[in-house]
Amino acid sequence: MMASQPDGTAIELVRQDGEPVAGTSTQVVQAAESARNLTIQAAQDEKEHTNLERSFFLTECSALHDEINTRMGQRGTLFTFTIITAGSLLSLGATTNAQIALFYPVLSLFLAAAWSDEDGKIGALGAYMHEQERRYDLYGWCSYHRPRKKMSGLLASLRRLYPTSLLGLATRGVFLSTQALAILVGVANAGAHNQLASTWPLLCVAILAMIITAFVIRHKRDHSLEREVRNP
Repeated sequence: MMASQPDGTAIELVRQDGEPVAGTSTQVVQAAESARNLTIQAAQDEKEHTNLERSFFLTECSALHDEINTRMGQRGTLFTFTIITAGSLLSLGATTNAQIALFYPVLSLFLAAAWSDEDGKIGALGAYMHEQERRYDLYGWCSYHRPRKKMSGLLASLRRLYPTSLLGLATRGVFLSTQALAILVGVANAGAHNQLASTWPLLCVAILAMIITAFVIRHKRDHSLEREVRNP
């Protein structure tokens, strides 16, 4: 009668390349347990890393909100400064020299560029926070305040020509209306003093600055952030 085969009897294992290799049932169990432990450890490490990133974002979120509030204050200051500057230069241009009024559209172009830069940074910060909220399955103000519908077709291609929000309408209205008023004041004053010939170059520059301002001022909030492409 043959003796029962012991537990340590060699069995055949197959490598990934198809070649057989000798092993034992005990070694197979140990290898399986080792692979299972490695899988569990990797899952725990990934979970800890995700929690660390989430905690970092929540801490970063407070600093980003402070920066947004600061930039909103600077944007409002530029808006107020533009109105004060328009009133000062237009009053001087109407009473003294027409060229002073015609200089305002050029100055307001640079103020509009600064306003647009601040507004664009606010939009970029909001887009980043919205993206991180979606990444960590959070629902905050940035996710709630995103536009629900996106325009397509002809309206999407022409959106640069008209304001898509009340803030954009108000900003373009103030900048463009004060520029147009400055041009009218300058032309009227120059015509009253027979200085139209000498003010034509500055008048052309003022009109060009007004046209550029209409394209510079944008209240954009549905843009996507540019990502850095890293090679593996």
